[in-house]
Order: sequence, then structure tokens, then C-alpha cells
Amino acid sequence: MTDITTTLTYTADLTRPLRRMNIPALFITDARRAHRITVTVLRAGNPVDLGDTAVSGTVKHLRTGTTIPLSGSAQGSIASVTLPPAAYAQPGDIEIYVTLTSGDVQNCIFAATGCVFPSSTDRVADVPGFYSLAALQEQFSSLDARLRALEEIGIPVTTADQLVSAVPLDSWKFNLISATANTAYSSTAEAEAGFDDASWRTVSVPHDWSVGLDFNSSSPATYEGGYLDGGDAWYRTTVSVNKQNGRRYVLCFDGVYMESTVYVNGQQVHKNYYGYNPFAVDATEQMVSGVNTIAVFVRNEQPSSRWYSGSGMIRPVELVTLLDDQIRMENIRVTTPKLDSDLTNGETVVAFDAVNKTGAEASATFTVDLYDPDGAKVGTADASAVIAAGETQNVSATVAYRSPKLWHISDAQQRDSIANGKSASVSGNPLTCENALAGKPLGALHVYGKSTQSGVPLPTAPVPIVSAGDGGTVAVTVSDGANNPQTLTLQTPNALPGIPVTSGGNYTDESGQQWVCDEVDLARGVRVQRITKIKVTSSLSWQTTGNAVDRYFAWFSGIYTSNVLCTHFSTALGSETVGGAIANQNNLVGFAFAEKGTTTLDDFKQFLDENDVFIWAALATPVETDISADEVAAYKALTTYAPTTSISVSGVAGLAASYQQSILPSNAPTALLTASPANLYEAQISAKVGNRVQRSKRVTYGYRSIRFDKDTGFYLNGIHTKLKGVCVHHDGGCIGAAENRSAIERQVDILTNMGCNAIRLTHNPFGAEYLDVCQRKGVLLVEELFDGWTKSKKQKDFGRYFTDHYSEVVTSTIRRDWNNPAVIMWSLGNEVRTNLTLGDYSSSEITSVCTMVNNAVKALDSTRPTTMGNNAPGSNLSALMAIVDVVGINYNGNNQTYQTDRPIYGSETTSALSSRGVYATDSANMAYPSYDNKAVSWGNTAAETVNAYLNSARSCGHFVWTGFDYIGEPTEWNKYPAKSSYFGIVDTCGFPKDIYYMYQSMWDSRPMIHILPHWTHESGNIDVWLYSNCASVELFLNGKSLGKKTLAQRGTKNQYAYTAAYAAGTIVANGYDSSGKLVAQDVQYTAGTPAKLALSSDKTAVNTASDDLVYITCDVLDKNGTRCPTADNSVTFTVVGGTIIGTDNGHGANVEKLSGSTHSAFSGKCLCVVKHDGASGAMKITATANGLTAGTISVTKGETTIAATAPAASFVDATNPPRRDTSEPTEPAPTISAISADKTTAALNEEITFTMTVKNTTSIRVYIDGSVNRYIYDVTDGTMTYKLSFTDAGSGTRTVAFEPCRGDVVGAKTAETVITLAEAAPSMLYELPSAVTFDGVTDTIIDTGIKMFEDISAKPKYTMVFEATTDADVENVNNKYCLVHCMNEASSYPGLAVQIGKSDNAPKLRLAMFGNDSSIVWKPNGKRMRIAVRIDGSTYAYAPKDGDTSMTDISVSSAYCNVAKNLLIGGFQDASGNHGRFWKGTMHNFRLYRGLWTKAQCQGWLDGTYGEVAATNITLSSTSLTMTTEESAQLTATITPSGATQKVTWSVSPSGIVSVSETGKVTASAAGNATITATVGSVSATCAVVVTKAVPTVLYELPQETVFTAGTDSIIDTGLKLFEDISTKPKYTFLFDVTGGQNMATNDSIGETCVLAHCMEESKPWPGFVLHVAGGYYVMQANMYGSSLEMTANMKGKKLRCALVIDGANWYYYSSAGSATSAAISNYTTAVAKSLLIGGYQKSDGTHGRFFDGTLHSFKVLRGAYMMAECQAWVNNEE
Repeated sequence: MTDITTTLTYTADLTRPLRRMNIPALFITDARRAHRITVTVLRAGNPVDLGDTAVSGTVKHLRTGTTIPLSGSAQGSIASVTLPPAAYAQPGDIEIYVTLTSGDVQNCIFAATGCVFPSSTDRVADVPGFYSLAALQEQFSSLDARLRALEEIGIPVTTADQLVSAVPLDSWKFNLISATANTAYSSTAEAEAGFDDASWRTVSVPHDWSVGLDFNSSSPATYEGGYLDGGDAWYRTTVSVNKQNGRRYVLCFDGVYMESTVYVNGQQVHKNYYGYNPFAVDATEQMVSGVNTIAVFVRNEQPSSRWYSGSGMIRPVELVTLLDDQIRMENIRVTTPKLDSDLTNGETVVAFDAVNKTGAEASATFTVDLYDPDGAKVGTADASAVIAAGETQNVSATVAYRSPKLWHISDAQQRDSIANGKSASVSGNPLTCENALAGKPLGALHVYGKSTQSGVPLPTAPVPIVSAGDGGTVAVTVSDGANNPQTLTLQTPNALPGIPVTSGGNYTDESGQQWVCDEVDLARGVRVQRITKIKVTSSLSWQTTGNAVDRYFAWFSGIYTSNVLCTHFSTALGSETVGGAIANQNNLVGFAFAEKGTTTLDDFKQFLDENDVFIWAALATPVETDISADEVAAYKALTTYAPTTSISVSGVAGLAASYQQSILPSNAPTALLTASPANLYEAQISAKVGNRVQRSKRVTYGYRSIRFDKDTGFYLNGIHTKLKGVCVHHDGGCIGAAENRSAIERQVDILTNMGCNAIRLTHNPFGAEYLDVCQRKGVLLVEELFDGWTKSKKQKDFGRYFTDHYSEVVTSTIRRDWNNPAVIMWSLGNEVRTNLTLGDYSSSEITSVCTMVNNAVKALDSTRPTTMGNNAPGSNLSALMAIVDVVGINYNGNNQTYQTDRPIYGSETTSALSSRGVYATDSANMAYPSYDNKAVSWGNTAAETVNAYLNSARSCGHFVWTGFDYIGEPTEWNKYPAKSSYFGIVDTCGFPKDIYYMYQSMWDSRPMIHILPHWTHESGNIDVWLYSNCASVELFLNGKSLGKKTLAQRGTKNQYAYTAAYAAGTIVANGYDSSGKLVAQDVQYTAGTPAKLALSSDKTAVNTASDDLVYITCDVLDKNGTRCPTADNSVTFTVVGGTIIGTDNGHGANVEKLSGSTHSAFSGKCLCVVKHDGASGAMKITATANGLTAGTISVTKGETTIAATAPAASFVDATNPPRRDTSEPTEPAPTISAISADKTTAALNEEITFTMTVKNTTSIRVYIDGSVNRYIYDVTDGTMTYKLSFTDAGSGTRTVAFEPCRGDVVGAKTAETVITLAEAAPSMLYELPSAVTFDGVTDTIIDTGIKMFEDISAKPKYTMVFEATTDADVENVNNKYCLVHCMNEASSYPGLAVQIGKSDNAPKLRLAMFGNDSSIVWKPNGKRMRIAVRIDGSTYAYAPKDGDTSMTDISVSSAYCNVAKNLLIGGFQDASGNHGRFWKGTMHNFRLYRGLWTKAQCQGWLDGTYGEVAATNITLSSTSLTMTTEESAQLTATITPSGATQKVTWSVSPSGIVSVSETGKVTASAAGNATITATVGSVSATCAVVVTKAVPTVLYELPQETVFTAGTDSIIDTGLKLFEDISTKPKYTFLFDVTGGQNMATNDSIGETCVLAHCMEESKPWPGFVLHVAGGYYVMQANMYGSSLEMTANMKGKKLRCALVIDGANWYYYSSAGSATSAAISNYTTAVAKSLLIGGYQKSDGTHGRFFDGTLHSFKVLRGAYMMAECQAWVNNEE
């Protein structure tokens, strides 16, 4: 083909079904032309930019089946392909397809039929007759039939995932505006794309800014919030988007604490009020192609929580891109309705919302696919729906599935059930037979029979094959009813017992051997017990038999047999093999024993005491027990009439077995369990419309059955299970509230290792990561939605917003977590009746709210019960409990008698208090003992609670408060520095306390033992407790046993109690099983003095592609490697190849910064959390401490995270344990010699350098004036220097001495060096730039930024001088007017304030300072007062000009403490940060100095003879400025000297071009040249200014002339938010030409007007702008922020052409009816979020009204101000 002579052009819309067609063109073989097919691609009618999209296709010859590939190209929105020669090579019918491919998305855009005709020319077919015109017409007429056939077989179907991408947004710019929330703060400039955030720091999200702050004893969070501040902050990030039609862009936030506002490209898109719920923001409209700016403003106004909440974007954020042009599938819910009644029936219902986004009615087919934990598809089902365009329809499909693998929990009880209840498995999965048992798991069956090895029965009774000496499992082959072999592994089943008999048996095996066996009689519904199991013991009555003195016999009283002789028993005993026979006489069972050799009856009795010996015997009269109808049905369903299943053994020499008859065991559910609890399945939905298929994201779910019984408790998968749970808060210790998966996994592992199987998430929804970890690790969850409801518990908590927003929390949380099998209950709230700030609920109120929340939960999820935590059994408690499904009780003495018609559990229990490694209450350090003896008044000790709930048949279990210590609520200390709780079983580092092991001993079955306390003491008798779950324990001290104890001797605290006289050495606790075998051990050594640091890590390698954290434990060890249990050394961590995230030591009263690199040890341990830097290699962590050998550890950084494993357990010989020498070698004393100072006379704050030589010294104490003042650490031997300075001269001389130390060894102190000090000249900290007048009403407070008393440890000294006038009419009211303020408004009022105070008959000016209050000026009304205040550390003095000038010193009271407030002038700040008490009068001048003026100097200031400083020079920041009339600029004057007191004055020549404020702000108002002069005293400086006119820019222009009709809503929304940001007083020009209509309607009495333009808030004080016709005279007027301009009267039928200008604080107009000169806008201070409307107005509720009547010929809005002359020119059409 050389020429393309035919181009076929088509159009395809991707949102419409593809239309198949016939091509009318003639395709001829051997033609010398080719056909090009071009397709214009649209989406919803709009062209699609194909970009890099690949174009391809096929030609298929239907006669031969040959397929010819096509390649094509794309340009713009047009795709094209050219048919190659092969397409024309053979005649016959063809099909042609053209396909687009972009990534993994394919779309077929063209499908057609055609025909190739044979010809040797390009005009006439060669075959006469057939290809005549009539034949051709017949051929074309048949195309319709072929098209219909093509419709049936379909065209290529394209498949794409609905989820295009989910991009984590984890790198953000961050700026903390203030650590105290300021509700007046309203800036949104930070949300704009062009905002410069270069100075902001970069953080990783999840992020918690509060945990990085210092602990603040004055924090509004108080002790409940851990003294960590919140405040206001901004986050910003950018993300690039290739925006495409048919896609949706959603920002998904899993939690932001607390109130958050989301902006996209400067536009607000969402506000969230609860800090813990997930929320999604559809940002499709706001997104643009290219770079997008996402900004989030977060406010945590405290107190907002009763515990530490964290602040900021504490959970992950993603940008999710979805295909949204077909059927959107969302809110996918998976349920298993048949599982509760039949654990083998995994019938699965998948329901979802289907949203039609195709733009037309759609007939959709849905396919649901299920995938098992191995990823294999195990089920599928279809559903269909016809959905109208834009509508949503709930669709469901039911998938049949048998024998699912059950999700279960990682728990001792479950582990035991799995080990003992399964009878068959391959790779941990239950098996099924292919006969009548098809679909039934073999693991759910009992089997019995006999087994032999080398022809010898082993044992003689028919027991499971694994009991036949095979070591636990054997490989066997099962032959089913169809003779199909199947190899599997048998594990221990609970088989029915049996004994062999010669006759009369009820079972005969394949060898003809008869057996007596238990059985189930299905016809009569009874279980028949024919066999009894008897234990042979030494306590039986042994008697000699006949005359044989060496033969003995013992009878089992009351057991009658059927004359069956059981088998011979023999065992090796000593050097002999001895035995006995089980015999019967008169149907009584007995045991005969014969002495042999040296072995006696006593030897045999001892053997029986140490070993379990059992025999089986057939009962003379079988015992029958009824079984339920359900059990009968279950037996029949599984096993009735099944063919015999024979099992032959392979792989074990000589071992053979056969089994017959199967029955259902009592614990059948365990057969469906696997060793791993996380049997998680996935469901996926595909929606097909036309030839397009979209797949949903896979949804994770699990199969599990839960049941709560009011009498017997909780059942999981049919197994009775106690909830052995803990409550947890969401913070992660030193990492704060920022969610991290590896931190969660560590926490959950610590709890499950203790035996915990359930967690109550308190008292708010947790992040998705936490819930996912729990479902994958097998931990039950109670997910709590709220702490409180409509009545707040803290002033700033969610209670303020509950009524309006609770449903958002419920919906978003439940929809996120409803498929999580770990969640077993939804908790509606916690203790909603207590801790309220607004008083208690009435009964009707609280039940109404409870019902409201319960109904909201049930509407979303009816498959799980609801609950709540109740701690106050008041009059309405029963009413609350009757609303929820399961009753949760908090405390109340572990009482489980409430609400007997409902299941019950302990939702919050215990609240015991302890500190890790402390064994007596330490009030000085705020620590509680680790012995289980301390609990809050409303709680119980740990053991009391555990025992109460384990022993309660009715209770489902309980949740201990709390699993981990958490930041906040340091009960019972509740004062600084106690900042975190003491409730935890584990401390904030994740280090278990001693009580952890009590729970482990009661909740877990794995052998364990634990000693408390440590074994490093001085002397005396020590109370030693052991926690253990072993059958017996024994304690050894230095090799000597202190006694063996059994379970019966365990104390009420679940402890084995010993009292041991202290002796240094080794103490060992052994735990033994029932046979006396040593199975557990704990060893404690006496520790010497600290010598070194040792580091250990929870990981040996970390994946650099993950956010995994590495937890480094630092132990302080003695020289032998024994941890020093009381060490508190300060440890500094450094990291190479990573970053320190946080440090901690687990002590509730430690307030070292959690985000720092240094932390002291507590009880010999501390923690460092680190994160890798993303690069491969090694991460090295080092810990150092003064005088100790450093510790180091390395963690590999690579592709995999590998958890560290504990070394294999090994036992020491408790009778001869290792001893460790703790003695210390004698070392030389530390010394200091050759000391000298570079000066002995110095000014205050002047450095003095001391030089000294030190030896054998690691630290130095520095003595000032005879007392230790500071320490020097990290000292090394040699010559060193040390610098210090003094801020206080004291009496004029100070003394300095040094004392060398090494650990606890102290050397000789040096002689004192005497330093003579002179006061340094005071330095000015602040000066008021110019006089300020305050009106007593308006907030014009001046914030100096100076925190005078932020650190009072050095007793700072200040001199404050000022001159002020008080208005004559100030009222005689206490604290109404404040002049100067730097004070905490708390009970002791620390700080300083100068304010008006009330007296008997006139006001007075008072000075208050740290608890003292003194009058300065009597009757200050109208007085000009010059005042000096002198603050000298512990005293202060003052004097006014017209009062007592003696400057008498006044002592500061004991309230002298740190004050974090700034110094304010003109008013005060209350405890919440609000301003008030505004001054009424003038502050003429004000200066604050660091340091002291002499009293004579103060007197000189009062007299005007001291304190004035003349200026010698002045310079300006710019000597020339070029500006436009829309600009302002800042000139800054620099005066020499800096302390000059003369004021700068500004002047401009000529006037009228620019103006200058007192602060140097230059504002241009007219074009021209001017000179600005700044003068101070006798010196001046100038700046030349050139001003050009600014050209206003057009913001909006009416597209065409528009007619408005009265009463008709034809409003035009311009989208302009003119006053959204009025901080710069924006200037606008409005140009409009309008003719009023005849139907204008106004009504002054009700304020009705006829509005032409509107951009105003419809509420007082009416901020914004409106242009309207008002009044009976139909006056056209404009209103602007309370100001009004009238333009013309009687607008009916009148034409008005007008230019209206808003010029900052003034406005004016010129019109065809007149003009107005500049008038002030009275209150241009309030922002307006409304957009400018034309033709009417918007009411406060958002509806429209006051519609204009008339014709608007033109309307234009410009940014900038026209001059009056320009206005006139426009009106006169001269522009």
C-alpha cells in the first residue's frame, strides 16, 4: 500500500457504552490503497488529552481465524490506526478493534465489522455473479445479523481498578503559631499556594507537636494532660496531580487532634471537630493539574482532654485517586450470618453502596470474589442492579463457602484448645473427606480403634494413634468411600477409650479383636460410658494376698466391672523390672503387685507418688448421659452412616493402625482453628457496565463467631473464653500520640506475652493501624467511641460539638472498622455521668442521649453488641444498662450482680498503683511500691480483681486500668512534676513492672516464675514474692533452699510469700511441673556500683522502606554485668545513620524532655527510640554517662525488618549458683591542683576564667559563697579551664571553690578565690516608640514580647520607668483598668501588674507584685504621673513623682515563681489568654531595663534630671523609594546611641503625595515626587520618594447586558470574596451602568430593599458592602461597614452610570447623578467570607432574596482605586 486514500472518522465517549458498527467502505484484496481509522476520544463530552496513551488494535478474519495486529498513534484527543497489507490479504468477513492502553487501564474505543472482496483491480470484483451489485446489497444487508452475533459474543472487555493510587502524604512543613490556642487568630494566608513556608521546619506525619515541647507546670492542660501544651499550628505540603476527567481525588485523614480545617489551593474544603475519628475530603473540584497545596490548620485549645491527647496530624494522611466515571463501590460490608449456628458454614454476604457515575442510567453486573489467607479464590457470586444516573443503590451478593479457617485469638486457652482438640491437619489446615463427610473438616472428628507396632498392641487400649509412641504425629493415608487415598498428618484427638476383650465387645477391628468402647446412641439420644479410667495411688489399702508375703493387692472400692481382666503393667524400678496385673473378683476391680529382688512395696508406692499410673476397666453397668437435640443433629450431620474410614500408616517402621466410627467432639470449633490466629480473608467486587469492568479495593475480613451469655459469659468460636483484657490510651510514651505501626506491634506483643487477649480502646477510636495490628495478632477489641456526650468533662472537649457532629464520628469510625474481626463490641461512652463541667444529666436527658447514640450505632452495625463503661450506679444506671446489649461495669468493688437479664463484664477495673523497681512509697520522688498493695479508693489491688473475675461464672471477664502507663492523670499525686500515670502494668517505656508477672501467672499457661524485689539491699529481712503458674516453686538464697511451696500455698495476692534475711549474693526461684521437673527459673544477683552501660534492641535489622522504629533499652550495669536496680545516672544517646525520636525512663514524675537525647535512668533502665535515615548500611547507637563505660549497638538497615530474639533459656544449679564479686578496688582520691583565675575583680555578667589541673576526677562541684551551686561533668584528667560570671553582686564580693569527685568518692576542696564585683550598667530591654492613648474599651494592648519572670532562678533585676496620664473619669472599681501587666491570673497571682484599685472614696493606682499589693498614687484621675519601679531579686521598690520618693524596699512573698507571660502595656491577659481591663488614658513613655538604677538615679528620673539620652546620629533603612499609589513601605530609623530617649518625628514635602506614620510606615496616595525627613533632636536623615499611579486590574466584568425581574432569582455569583482578607484594607473600584425597573419593591419598616450588588454578612455589625435601592423614594445607595453613601433618588425607570471607589479606610463616587468626596469607612475591620452577588442578596441561612428589578448594562470590579478624575472620565465615557 503506497497511498492512503480513505480515512474513516469516528467518535468514542469513554463514559458511554461502546456502539458496534458496520463499515460501509469497500475492502478489496490487492488494493493499492489503505484505510486509516481515526477516533476522537471524549469523556462526558469533553476531549481527552491522550498524552502518552498507547494505541493498538486487531483485524480478525472470521473465516480463517487469522488475527493481524494493528499499531497506531495518538495526537491530542485523536487516536488513529492504519490497516496494513496483511489486513487485505484474504477475502471474507472481518472484525476490527481499536484499543487505548494507559498503565494498567485499557479501553476499547472502536469495534466494527466489514468485508474484504477479491479483485485484481481497485474497481471491479473478479468473480462474476456473486459479487454483482445485487450480491453486494445482499452482503451488506446481512451485516445486521453479524452485528447481532457480535453483540452476543461481546467485544474485548477492559478491566481497571477503581483505586488508581493511594499516595501517603508524610512530609509536611510545620509551624507552631503558639503553644496556647488563640481563638482570635483567624489568618488564612498560610493556606494560599503562594505563601512562603521556607522558614518552617519539615516534619513527618503522623506527627505530634506537643510531645516535643518542654513540660510546663503552668500548662492549661494541667496534670491531667501531662503538663504538655497544645495551641495553634499549620501544616502545609504539596502534591503533583495529573488531573483527569472521570477521576476523584480524596484526602483521607485517619485522625487530627483536635479541631482541624483543611484547605486545598487556598480554598477551605472541610472542618473536623473530633480529634480521633477518620474523615475524608473530596478535593476533586479544588485540585488542578500540576502542583497542589494542601494546608491544615489545627487547634488544640486546652484543657480538651482528661488525659494526654497529643496535638496535630497524629495519624496517617493519604491522597487517594479513584476512577469515578462508572460505578463507584463504597461502604463495603462483609457479614457471615450462618457462622454463629454452624461454624463450618462460611456463607458470606457482601453488601455495598453502588453509585452511578456514568452520566446515564446503567445496568450493572457485580461479581464478588472471596480470597483465603493464602490468596486463593474460594468463592464467587453475582448480583445486578439498574441504577439511575447519579443515584446510589445498596447491592448485596451472597457467596456459599464451607469450612472457613476461623479467625481466633492468641491466647493460652485457645492455644490449649488447638493443641488438644484437633485430630488431623496438613500445613495447619483442616482436611475434608470426599465421601459422605464431604465438606466436613476431619479435624472436627473423633476416631478410635487400635494401633500396633511390629504386631504388638501399643497400648492395649484403643487410644489415639499419636499416643502409640510415635512422638506426636504420624503420616497416614486415608482411604475414603470412593477408594481415593489421601495423605495427612494425625495429631492428638480426644478419642473414645476402649479395652480389648475376648468376647462381648461392642466393636470388632479388622483383625477380629473385640473391644469394649464408649459410644453414642443416636437413636436414643444418649452417650454410653462403658469404660472407666482409674488412677493407681499409694494411698490405697495394700494387703498381702494369701500366704505370699511378697504379693499385695488393692481394691478400688465401689467400682464394678463386667468380669474383664485388663492388661499387665510393668515398669523399670531401680535395678529391677517390676509389674502388676489388673484383676477382678466378684466384679470388683483391683491391682495386684509382686515384690521382686530388692524392690519393695514401699518403692512401688514412692513410684506411684511421683508418676501418674492409670488403668482402664469395663463397667458392669454402663453409665448413660443424655445429649441435646442439637448435639444429635450435629453428630448425624457429620458422621451418621458414613462408610468405614480405614487408615494405614506410612513412614513409621512396623506401625499399623485402623480406625472406625467417628463422632463430634465437645470442642469441635477448635478443629477449624489454625496455629496462626490471623486467618484473614479478602473480598473484592467487580462492576461491569457495557464492556468496562472496575474492581474495588480488596476488603479484609475474618470468620469468627461471638456470643455473650448472661449466665455463663463470653464464647469465641463456640469456646468459652474469659476476656483477660486491659484498657489502653493511644499515646506511645515518648513518641507521643503520633501513630507508628512498629510501636503498636511492640505494645501488643508485650501484652499478649503476658496472656492478655483483649484490649478496650479508651476512650476514643484508635487509628486504623492499631486495629489492623490487633486483627493480625489475634487480640479482641472493644472500640470506644466517646469519653463523654453532650456535657463536657473538660471545658474545651468535644462535648461542645457533640450534638451536631457525633454522627460523623459514629459513621466514619464504624464504616472503617466494621469488617475487622477483632472488634467484638462498640462502646458508646465512658463514665458519662461523672467529671462533668456543667452539672449532671437528668434521667430523661441521659437516657435520651444514650438511645440516640445506640440507635446510630445499630443502624450501621447490628451484628455486634453495644456496651458502655458505667462507674456510677445511680438512679438511672439501670436505664442505661437496659439500652445497651452488654453491661460494662467500672470498678464498684468488682460487683457482677447488676442487670441479670444482660451479659456483664468489668469494663474498667483495678486502678492499682505502682512504680517499676520501687519497693516502698517514695513521696520525695513521687513513686509507689511494686508490691501489689496500693490501689485508688474506688479500685482494688490487681490480684483481688483478677481472682474475682476469673472465679465469676457469670462474668465475661474484665479490662484492667491500664495495660500501659500513659502521659497524664498521675493519680494520686496530681501535681507537678508528676506527669504520667501509675496505673499501668507496663511503664511508658514498655518495661514490665513486677505486677506484669502476676497477670502472666494467672492468664498464661506457659511455665514462668518471677522474683521481686531485686537483690541489692543494705540489710534486714526482705519480703520476697514469687509469681508463678507452675505446680510448685522453691526459693534458694546462696544455694540454700528457703522452702518448697505448692499452688495450695499461694497467697491472696497470687504470690508465694517468703521472708529472707538479706545476704548479698544470688537468689534463685525454681518452678516445677506436676512431675517435679524444673520448667522455669528466675535469678537475681546482688549488684555492685554502676560501671558500664549496655544496650539492647528490639530489632537486629530494619527495613529502610518502612517507618519502623527501633527501641533501644539501656541498662546500667556493674562490672559483672548485673543491672544496678537503683541507678539513676544521666545517659546521653547519639545515633549515626538515624535520628532520635524520643527518650524516657518510665518514671511518672520525670519531666526531662521526651524528645531530647538525654535521660536519666530509673531503677537502672532507660529507653531511646530511634528511626533510620532511609539509607542502607548500619545504624549505630551509643549511650554515654559520666564515669561509666559507654554502650554501643548496631542495627542493620536494609530491605527487611528482623525482630531480635531472646537467648534460649538455660537453668543454673540453684544449690550451687554463680556468685558475682561486687567489691570495688581501692582507687586514688580525686584531686585539683594549680588553680588560678584570670581576674579577681569583674563586672556583673563578665566572664572569669579559672585554670586548674585535675587527676582521677570525673566531675567537679562548684561552691559559690560556701554552698554547692553547680556541677562540672565529663571531666578528664589534665589541665582544664572553667568560665563563670555573676548576675548578682551580693555584698560586693563572692567566693568560688572547687571540689573534685569520682562517682561517690569526693576529694579535697580547693581554697576559696575571692571575686570583687561591680554592678554592670543596666541595659535597655524595651522602649515605647511613641506615646499611646488608650480608650478603656478597645483592645489596643501593646505586647512587648518580654517575659520578665520566665526564669526567676537567678532572681532577675529590673528597673521600670514610665510616665502616664489617667483619664479624669476612671471609675472606682477594682481591677477595671490595667496599665502594665506581666502576671499569671491564678490564686497566688505571681508576676507584676500596675492597675486601678478601689478604695473607700476614690480610685487609686496600685502596684501588685508576687502576692504584695501597694498603692502608688491616690486619686489618679486626670493626673500625669512619672513613676519608677526598682525590682531587686527578692525585694522591690517604687516611687511616683508626686508621692513618697523614699523607694522603700518591699519583700517579695513566697509566691515568687516562674511566669511565662509577656509584659503587656494597656491592658491584661486572663488565664485563658483573653485580653481585657483596657487602660483609659495615655502612656507617654515607657522603658524597661535589665539591671538596677540606683535609688538616686530613680529620683533623678522622677525629677526630670536623669534618664534623658540625646541622639548623635540617625540613619534610615532606605534613602530612596519607588512606589505606586496602591503600595505602602516601611522606613526604619536607626538612632545612635541605641539608648537615646528622644523621639523621632517625620515630615514630608510637598504634602499630599505620601504620608508617614509615627512608626515610619509610608503610604502613597498620589503620583509625584516627595522627600521624607526623619528628625531626632538636632540630627536628621532624608529619603527621596517617586510615586507612580497604580493601574487597577479587572477582577470581574459582566459578560453581557442582563435584565433582572422583581421576584425572580436570577442572581449572578461572581465568585469574588472581596473582604475575605481585610488585613491590608483592600481597595476596589466598581464601574456600573444600570437602569431601574418599574417594579422595584422596598419597605423601610422591615428593612426590605432592592439589591443590585451584595457582599455582606447579614448580621450585626453588618460587615461588607451592599449596593441597593432603599426607602420610599427609591434611593440608590451603598452601605460599607456601617457607613452609607446616597447616589440618587427615585431609581424607578432611571438610568445611572457610576464609578464607586473603596480607597482603604475611605470611599467616594462619581456618577451621572452627582458625586461624593472622600468619606471615612467607620469599621473596616471584620473579614467577610461571602462572595459578591449581582441581582439580589444572600440571607444568613444561605437562601436568596431582595431581587433587583431593572437592566444592568455593564458592571465591572477592579482591584485598586480610581482617582476622582478617572471616575469622572469613565462616567463621561472619556476613558
